[in-house]
Amino acid sequence: MEPKIIYEDNSLIVCYKPPKWPVQEDTSGDLDLKTCLENYMTQEKKYENPYIGVVHRLDRPVGGLVLFSKNPKTSHKLSLAFQNRTIKKSYLAIVEGIPKDGTWKHPIKKRFKTNTSHVVDSNTPKAKEAIMSLVTLQSLKIDEKDYSLVRINLQTGRHHQIRVQCAHMNHPLWGDTKYNPSFQNLKGWHQIALFAEAIDFIHPKTNKTMSFKCIPEDYPFSLFNIEN
Repeated sequence: MEPKIIYEDNSLIVCYKPPKWPVQEDTSGDLDLKTCLENYMTQEKKYENPYIGVVHRLDRPVGGLVLFSKNPKTSHKLSLAFQNRTIKKSYLAIVEGIPKDGTWKHPIKKRFKTNTSHVVDSNTPKAKEAIMSLVTLQSLKIDEKDYSLVRINLQTGRHHQIRVQCAHMNHPLWGDTKYNPSFQNLKGWHQIALFAEAIDFIHPKTNKTMSFKCIPEDYPFSLFNIEN
């Protein structure tokens, strides 16, 4: 599946990122979403030196909506909005078990050597508080094991936050080879069941409320009845 522009104006672009695509250039050398948009601006819009600003990211295995800026001023304003938590993002995920609805708060610390994060004691140096709320939408059995479709709203944006907190609460994500023991020893690509479904923000130029939503269609999301 290819990336798709959901919305564009002179200040910003909202884009659908397929799973497996990096948001920006990484060590793999694979085509990334930022470069793809720069090529689009050059070829379709005839910009000589297009500016595409990365103001937030999704992990490479995660699909969904990503917001980009088209000039430095917009980048600055959107970055401040993310820091001030005025931009709201929600995710759909498929997790093991049937979680109870609620708000989860954990101190998290990143381990740079392994590119993983873990819940730690609150007194641990450089630990950062991670906060998210979770609502269970549907549950069913897959291979005789309970799985649930959940909606998650982030109040903080920590490294691998959703994956780490869900695993810590004994509800690891389907397909998560880093944090789900059921998938850690499997070979080959396994799509993680995490999708950035919605983003809401105040437009940095017009001050209008902007809301965008996208529904995942791939397996295993296709097992559930997801309504727009």
